[in-house]
Order: sequence, then C-alpha cells, then structure tokens
Amino acid sequence: MNTEQVITDPQEAAKAQTEAEKLEALRRYRWRKVFETEEGQAVLLDILDMCHVHHSIFGRDAREDAWFGGERNIGMKICAELIEASPFFEALIFKASLRRAKPINLKENEQ
Repeated sequence: MNTEQVITDPQEAAKAQTEAEKLEALRRYRWRKVFETEEGQAVLLDILDMCHVHHSIFGRDAREDAWFGGERNIGMKICAELIEASPFFEALIFKASLRRAKPINLKENEQ
C-alpha cells in the first residue's frame, strides 16, 4: 500500500516540505538527546561493539559472514544517523574505533 500522495498545489507542497523538515529536525534532536549523555554514549559504544563496527566481521562460514555483515550494517546506519544529528558524534565513533573511547561533553561543543 502506497501512503505517499502527489501534491500539485505549490502552497500545499511548500507546507508539506516545511512539515517534513520539522519532523526531520525533531528526529535528529531525539537521537542527539538520547546519546549525548555519558550513559547514552556508553550504550552507543556497546551497540557498536555488538554490531561489529570496529572489528572484523569474518566468521567460520559464509552464513556467519552474512549474519555479522547484517549486524554491522545496522551499526553503520546508527553511526550515520548520529553523525547526521551532530557532527560531534563522529569524534566519539572515531575514538571508539581506536579503542580509547571516553564519553565527550557534547553540550560544550554544540552551538
């Protein structure tokens, strides 16, 4: 079932675009708020470890490789969402890749 609708009126299209932008900004805000705390960052690092983001995904056979690849894909999507929400998450994710990750205070860096 296709839930998208075609909007031909320019005013309605502009209104729909504005609403979509507001929803996207709210989504990014929620991601940032969840993971900007020290506890949220600790959970994020756990998730990235569980998703094999920072280490090899090669398993014992092709099925295990595919399974780990799917987990890694989820972890990489989470990384992308967070970096989109706030570029300062890129530093945390990079630090995690070096295995020296410490929570950072995003509130000092945000404008």
